[in-house]
Formats: sequence, C-alpha cells, structure tokens
Amino acid sequence: MKYNNIILIILLNIGLFGNPNKSLFESNIIAETYFESGMYEDAINVYKNILITKENLFGLYNKELISTLYSLSDIYLLLSDIETSEEYLKRALKIHYNDFLKEQTAYISTFNKIKNIYQTIEDSVKINEIDSLIDVLKIIESDTIVYEIDSLNYFPKIIHFQKSIVDSSSLVSKYSNNDKAIDLFNDALNYLNTGLYTESIYSFNNALQINAELIDQEYLLNLNYGDSIITNKFSTTLSEIASYDSTIIVDTHMHTWSGDLNRWPFAHPYSAEVTPPENPATVERLIDDLDANHVSNAVIVQTIFHGWDNTYTVHSVAQAPDRFKGHGLIDPQNPR
Repeated sequence: MKYNNIILIILLNIGLFGNPNKSLFESNIIAETYFESGMYEDAINVYKNILITKENLFGLYNKELISTLYSLSDIYLLLSDIETSEEYLKRALKIHYNDFLKEQTAYISTFNKIKNIYQTIEDSVKINEIDSLIDVLKIIESDTIVYEIDSLNYFPKIIHFQKSIVDSSSLVSKYSNNDKAIDLFNDALNYLNTGLYTESIYSFNNALQINAELIDQEYLLNLNYGDSIITNKFSTTLSEIASYDSTIIVDTHMHTWSGDLNRWPFAHPYSAEVTPPENPATVERLIDDLDANHVSNAVIVQTIFHGWDNTYTVHSVAQAPDRFKGHGLIDPQNPR
C-alpha cells in the first residue's frame, strides 16, 4: 500500500492527473498521501502551500482555512511539537470566534426598530445605549475587524444558557470576591474600549459593590481607562444616566446632634445625668455617610439629646434642603 501511495504522489506531481497548476483538491490528495505514507515533513510543506493559497483566495480569517489548520496541527502533534500544534489551533479558534462575532451584525435591523420606539417616547438614554451597540456592530461588519484573543488565555468566553450556581454568602471566599470583581472590571474596560459606555458603567458599579479586598485606590489608579476621547464620552454618558436616573434611596430615620454645646446645648428632658456622646453626629458627617453609601435623601428626626429644642435639626435640614426633611419633637406637657 505504501508503494502505491508513492506512485500516486509521483503521478500527481508530474501533472498526469490534470493541470500542472494543481487545484486545492489535488494538493490535498498529495498532502494526505504523504501523511499516510509517514512522510510528515513533505505533508507539512504541501499543507502550508495550501494554507497560503487559501489565505490569498479567502483572506486570513475565513472558515475555509480551518481544515488545513487542523491537518497541520495533527501532524505537528504526531511529531511531538506541542507548541506549533497549539499555534495552528489558536488560529482556528480565532477564525471561529470572529465568525461568531460577525454573526451578531444580524442584530442591527432589530436594534434600529427598537431605537424607533425609544425615539417615539424621547428616551435619550436608551437611544444612546442602542446607538453605542449599533456603532460596535457596524465596526464588526467591516472586513478589517479582527478580535485578538489574549495570548495568555486564548479561550474566548462562552455564552450559554446554564444557570450560574450561586454560593451561600457564608461560603463565598475572599478569593472568589476578588476574582469576581476583577472579571467585572475587565468587562467594564472592554465595554469602554468598544464604545459601550452604559454597559461599562453598570460593570464598574457592580464590581464596586463586591466586598473585594484587592480593589483599592492603587488598583483603580493603575487601570487603563483609554484616551481622553473615550474618557470624555464615558463621562458624558455617566452624566446623562445620572440626570435621568429615577432611583431614589431614602433613609427615613436619621439623627444629628451638634458638637458645639455652647450654641446647641444638650437638654435631655427626662434625665439630667445624660452626658453628650464622645463623637458628635453632625450634619456634615451625615452628608459624607449618605454620599459614601449612595443614599440620595434622608429624614432627620430630632434627637432626644437636644430635648425640645429643634434648632439643630432645622439647621441640619438647611444645609441640604433638596435632600433633607425634618421631623421635630414637641414637649407633650407644653405643646405650642
């Protein structure tokens, strides 16, 4: 059988089976025959020539190249050249993934119809969000876009329909929280670089909500947020979302008391022995706490420490009247 293969190779190479300018089909037969005869180096040379021909005909990222990439990978694996075998599979994976990405351009027509709905109701936030998605899809639609898979971890993310397993809060480790936060930050930066500013904001926000020890000021300062054009557009989108965001969080029972006992003395109505707390709960401190926890509004309830003198509560509300409402106390023995 081996000798028959060698005769077949000779006949094909001298052009007895057709045009001396061999077709891809004929070249594949030669390569397969070399392979079956154990002539691996010769098979590699033919497959490499086939690959070059396909690249010239179809481009570097066409699915027609995949079968040849597989063949080259298989031969190098037989020769125990793991690194080269893997490199050809990386190329095949990149072609598969880019083909998958380009399939998403089918969304454009539907997005345009959805955009028409939001234009009718003049929802500028949703319109901007859809425009960002359409812009990215139009870039993908062009022939020049190629998704470069990370050389250290070249497996693309798989979109699936399996429900994620949620650990009990008591079982979530510090490592898992760090890992989740970093994944969200990486997603946010990827969205940022592709112009999906709304998605980027949501990912940043979700990452910051995770109690991850690794995420500190130094980590945030060392992130690459892109050039000034990207950061300016991101800032504009953030401002638009903030102006249209109807989410209001209200703490309905907060106390303030002053540290200036000369101006606002303590006057506990039921116990003269009550001494002022060591740390005053000033309105300035309250505002800092609300900002840190993303609470938009609060009701300031008069503390019993100041007795029936509601003037510090009035003062507190006056420092941010758009955020605060006041709730006073009245002496039940002397209401007026």
